[in-house]
Amino acid sequence: MAYLNIMFKVLLIVASLVYIVTDLFFIITNTIPSNFILIENFIYALAYFLLFLGLIKSDKRNLIVLLTLIIVSFNAGRVSESIIDSLGRIPPLALSHVPLFVGLIILMIIAFLNKE
Repeated sequence: MAYLNIMFKVLLIVASLVYIVTDLFFIITNTIPSNFILIENFIYALAYFLLFLGLIKSDKRNLIVLLTLIIVSFNAGRVSESIIDSLGRIPPLALSHVPLFVGLIILMIIAFLNKE
């Protein structure tokens, strides 16, 4: 179980960094899709980092796991719309969203396995 605990923390940090790096890429290359996407990515980065801090500083592990599952599930649902839209079409940037989607599913599974 100690490895799952470490993996959970590492995946939360990686998820946070992915969103920060993505926003930085958009800003540096001046390819910002929309301000909404920038803000949404920042909120996800902040949420995953705060969940990481909660795991380190809090003894309410089950609450943090539950919050993680809720946030990651919502986030994965949003990302899945970028892979296959509601009409069943595959958008041009679908392949670039698949690794993120897979990572979020893995984070969801590891979070679920970390409940007490």
